[in-house]
Amino acid sequence: MSPYRLSQVLIRITSIRFSTSPSELIIQQTTDGDSDLEADVNTLPNLSEFIPNDVLQVLYQTREWKFQTTINELIHTERTHLKSLKIMVKCFREPMERFHGMSPVELDCIFRNLDQLIHLHTQFKYALRQHREEAKDHVVRNIGDLLLKFLDGDKGEEFARACAYFIEDQSQALKLIKKKEQSPDFASLMRICESNPLCRRLTLKDYLPCVMTRFTKYKMLFEAMKKFASEDHIESEKLNRCIECADNILKHMNGARLKKEQEALLKQIKSNLDIQIPNDEKLQNLQDCLEPTNNRLIYSGVLKLLPDSTTQKTEFECCLFNDIFVFFQKIPIQSLEQRGIEESYKYVLKEHQRDATSGRHQRPRTTLNPNKYPSGQNFILTPIIRLEHLLIKKKACGGN
Repeated sequence: MSPYRLSQVLIRITSIRFSTSPSELIIQQTTDGDSDLEADVNTLPNLSEFIPNDVLQVLYQTREWKFQTTINELIHTERTHLKSLKIMVKCFREPMERFHGMSPVELDCIFRNLDQLIHLHTQFKYALRQHREEAKDHVVRNIGDLLLKFLDGDKGEEFARACAYFIEDQSQALKLIKKKEQSPDFASLMRICESNPLCRRLTLKDYLPCVMTRFTKYKMLFEAMKKFASEDHIESEKLNRCIECADNILKHMNGARLKKEQEALLKQIKSNLDIQIPNDEKLQNLQDCLEPTNNRLIYSGVLKLLPDSTTQKTEFECCLFNDIFVFFQKIPIQSLEQRGIEESYKYVLKEHQRDATSGRHQRPRTTLNPNKYPSGQNFILTPIIRLEHLLIKKKACGGN
């Protein structure tokens, strides 16, 4: 957490009396005069509220009318997005700051730079509304330049960094919320928060992804605008650039989240690694791969080994690095008191004995050579495999 953000949280927490019970946390159910919190998420404003009726009659059912409808949706959904961000502050963060069971570090893990995102989207909303108000008859002819002002260049980079910072630790935030909900006091607090009519029966976990889904919505709206403005080639090119910018910001968010998740995984593997194989060159290479700063991890996931005559179906945590493939036996670390955001695991690196006929005797095959895999023949499966020695085949019966 940055020192500035930590000081903000500490000042906010120390200035409020701590409650001893979630039932004592009073949640205001008014909008406090905030027009964004009053936005209707289910209904778009009618174009007649902005454009004179005689102008609307000329535009009706034309490409221009559809273009204005899409811009109207962009402006209104910017308000509803701000409503979602402000609900996270008003209905969830503020009560959680008054709750004795939340630390500043935990609050920062969940809400991160939410105030910065509200500030950026508020600027964007006001710019869009002003652009429509200044247009003749409130009919927006060109919007590409305004969109690029916020999504491209320095402002676009600021948007990308802010959104990526909020998103990168979201998996940890969701795990933290899930763990905290095991506490009756915190679960009661969440029920009180969710009972606020502003939440519309949605939970905090429902609101957190809205930062990313907003840019998915941008892409859809920009693509629709480009379709309806296709006759104006210059505007069409600008809107095409807007689509690319929204897509780049989405990729930036996904990349930041993936990098953070991979760093957390490598850190956990390195600190809880149980080596049960001889020390050799491949093992030394693995130690280098486990350094997050080396950026050698390409993919991680679950590997399932089919059952054989002696063992049941087994799942492993696998890591694909740029030159080796490694799989670990993942064993939960049992303790009397689990501390931290997520459960810890021990990652065992050992050789596994397998039946050579594994997966081949589920149904008889007349062409199978009985002498190729004699009964009882086993082989050793090493947990570290060089990629040049790895053979990958598609399995026809992958669902089995």
